[in-house]
Amino acid sequence: MLTLLFVAGFLAAAAAAWPLWRQKMYRELAAFAVMWALALYLSLAQVMHLNPPRPSAFLEAVFKPLTTILDRYML
Repeated sequence: MLTLLFVAGFLAAAAAAWPLWRQKMYRELAAFAVMWALALYLSLAQVMHLNPPRPSAFLEAVFKPLTTILDRYML
């Protein structure tokens, strides 16, 4: 069943990307492929009940020191 979903998703992406290939828009095609692959990974991980990474976890790790400094000076 998972293979069928993967093949159906690939066919849908290929149908959407065909005009980009025909018009030789290779940069846009590469960006589309990267975003599609990321979306496919996240959706399959969710369907298979894995723990997909949260994109906001990176932002929390980056801005955590800044928020602690601001909290200290604001109070």
